[in-house]
Amino acid sequence: MNTTRSPCATFSAGEAVARQLGVTPLTGNEVGLRVIGWTGETPLWYYVLREAAVTTSGERLGPVGGRIVAEVIVTLLNRDPASVRFAGPEWEPRRSFIELLQPSARSRS
Repeated sequence: MNTTRSPCATFSAGEAVARQLGVTPLTGNEVGLRVIGWTGETPLWYYVLREAAVTTSGERLGPVGGRIVAEVIVTLLNRDPASVRFAGPEWEPRRSFIELLQPSARSRS
């Protein structure tokens, strides 16, 4: 796996994304990077992890991480002409989304 980034590639800070989404950003203490001398805004990947830990005790994503994942899923569905988003009114699901997430349902698919 190549983890080298182009010098032109930039990623938004977690706090900037939170502000853009209208979410109150985590404090410096909540992020926890100040203890190691970090003074800038938090890299998005780390912010999403800390947000989950702070807001839900790590049980699920927080507001920023959840929004990012939701927007990716909706975008993928919108770009796939065979997705359920383009199904006609006669379409009916065979199983619920919850059933599809259960291990026994995945083995039957």
